[in-house]
Amino acid sequence: MIPCAANERLPHVLLFPRLGAFALLAIVVTVVVSSLITYRFAKASLEQVLSSELFAIVNSKAPQIDGVLLDLIRSDSQGGFSGQDEFEEIRRTLVNLRLANALDPGQGSPLYIVRRADGATNELELEFVVMTDKDASGRFFVGNHYSGFPYLLPGLRGTPATSGIYEDSEGIWISAAAPIRTRDGTDTAVLQADRPVNFFYAEARLAATRVLIGAGISVVVAAGIAPPRCPEPGPAHPTTGPRCGTARRRSARPPRRDHPQ
Repeated sequence: MIPCAANERLPHVLLFPRLGAFALLAIVVTVVVSSLITYRFAKASLEQVLSSELFAIVNSKAPQIDGVLLDLIRSDSQGGFSGQDEFEEIRRTLVNLRLANALDPGQGSPLYIVRRADGATNELELEFVVMTDKDASGRFFVGNHYSGFPYLLPGLRGTPATSGIYEDSEGIWISAAAPIRTRDGTDTAVLQADRPVNFFYAEARLAATRVLIGAGISVVVAAGIAPPRCPEPGPAHPTTGPRCGTARRRSARPPRRDHPQ
């Protein structure tokens, strides 16, 4: 029996490692894409939950605040303000709302009321009217001006709105605002709630990391069970025929037959 030549190994000898490498590459690409999708989905879902929560807080309480009382609260040139009884009445309402919803006052007043400032040159030039907590200097900052964000415009025009996630010099936030009206239905101010969400991106990354770890384990398992390479071809065994990767060489000569004499 003639042993198989090296250049006559079967085509499938190198097919298995190529298929294995292609499969692993496909898994890696799938892992990366899945992680990115998970990260974006986690961000969107978390933002929706936080927005809905704050929206419900301000939208349920703003209609209960009398806008007429807010008109009595005015800052003066001495750094004080008039309408202190009205201020305390509304502030107690906001403090109870803050406590009921576990809004953190650690980074400033989480609930406050703003309105357009007297003599404002644009729609988003606002002033503080009532707040739950004092500022770092230990005073209520009634009358301080505030440059509002565009998401406040619907609230000033009578429609509740949320900000989505945004960043400033003090951290990462999400806010919501709802209009406060007078008894005749005039929009006079906005109740705003702020919540620090510095954990936001960390939570989204954690969700994506979980997917990445799980998929990575799958890659390792897949690599461990990939088909083994076929051994190099060798000479045929005298009884079992050619080894893996070789084939019996067929004679080009037709079989010999005995013809009748």
